[in-house]
Amino acid sequence: MNDLRDYLTCGEGLPRETARMLAGAVEVVAPEVVEKLVDQLAVRLTVDLQETNPIFLTVLHGGLSLMGMLMRRVVFPCEFGYVHVSRYGEQTQGKELSWLGSAHTEVVGRTVVLVDDIIDEGETLHALVEHFRQLGAKDVFTVVLVSRLGLSRPIEATYEVLQLEPGFLVGCGMDVAGYARNLPGIYRLRDT
Repeated sequence: MNDLRDYLTCGEGLPRETARMLAGAVEVVAPEVVEKLVDQLAVRLTVDLQETNPIFLTVLHGGLSLMGMLMRRVVFPCEFGYVHVSRYGEQTQGKELSWLGSAHTEVVGRTVVLVDDIIDEGETLHALVEHFRQLGAKDVFTVVLVSRLGLSRPIEATYEVLQLEPGFLVGCGMDVAGYARNLPGIYRLRDT
């Protein structure tokens, strides 16, 4: 089964330019590899956090895929919520952070675990970590599917599934113009 080919042929609503960019994408991490690496991450999170009653917060929309995978694997007491912020929207370049909403229990004295798809420049996660520290969280950890290699940033992820070279990635929560987040593997676009 070719997930990307199936994705491109099953819908009529995909914008032409987005379809063109996706058609040239190359798989860099197969779905079964992603699943295995997330299994390993869940073990690490369990060992480190099972006694802390953490609040896992999905950073919308990119963190949904990873959070979905983790929810089936972290089987210890914890709570879930979300925070919706964006620096990209449907753009390929980051801009000023927009705070769009959140839903979570009180964080004062609690361990907060922010789950996102990718850390590039780190501005979004840095702002979120500072925000939850100011709200009184005891500890704030960050979990990302992909950490981009070779970039200078104000924060590094506490936990990462993969480190990948620069390039525009889609799948497993990462998107182009709002599409391809639901691909089970990770693909690199040839051009953007």
